[in-house]
Amino acid sequence: MLSRRRTTLVSTLVLLAGLIVIPPATVQAAAPAIEPPAACGGLTTQFQGELDKAKSSLVALPPNPAAATEVVGGVVPVVTAMQGLGCLPAVPPEAGGAVTPCVDAVADLLAKLFGTLAALISPGLPDVAGALTQITGLLTTLTKLITEKCLPVPVPVPPVPGVAKR
Repeated sequence: MLSRRRTTLVSTLVLLAGLIVIPPATVQAAAPAIEPPAACGGLTTQFQGELDKAKSSLVALPPNPAAATEVVGGVVPVVTAMQGLGCLPAVPPEAGGAVTPCVDAVADLLAKLFGTLAALISPGLPDVAGALTQITGLLTTLTKLITEKCLPVPVPVPPVPGVAKR
């Protein structure tokens, strides 16, 4: 019993000595977090780039739906990060929040993103044409989010074939 108390006492003293010997000021602070507006621009650019990669995989001869599926699947966490940082409004809006054109556009973006995945992972052969239509819709919706100033930072409008820039 005495040995157990001694072990506990020694452990406690070692812990206290460590706290006294290593003052908090000498412990390195964590790297400062990226401010949401700066992160929003980077994430939006990444989102655009990934959609372009997916589209390129689908218009290649022969189309590579497996590569496109991997890229589009990787876009989901990017959109989640954008919402988590406040780059995009929450869908659905918080209790009592209004459904603004920005909220509607984000809901459309999410629907098209998952529609793209559904087209690519459909049973049997992937629906390449359907996935391309969804990706074009995603780029159009992203353009709307940018032109409607739904993002907290200015971002270049992505080129969408057949859609004029504003």
